Amino acid sequence: MHILLCEPYFTGSHRAWAEGYARHSRHRVTLLTHAGRFWKWRMQGAALTLAQAARSLVARDGPPDLLLAPDMLHLPAFLGFP
Repeated sequence: MHILLCEPYFTGSHRAWAEGYARHSRHRVTLLTHAGRFWKWRMQGAALTLAQAARSLVARDGPPDLLLAPDMLHLPAFLGFP
């Protein structure tokens, strides 16, 4: 199973959780992240830039089996961007 883990605030505990999940999962986990700064912007604007990056990954590697997103990612906006 291929999991795409989108983390808009990749620092501190967010980073430790994402890396730990990827390292200990029996599945193939691809991390799609933004640097851990400007948290207010990350909660609102990261959906656009992460969606663009995800589109590039899907074009290259095919669609993931699962999208894993923390509550800091505006998921409806992420999914709504073409």
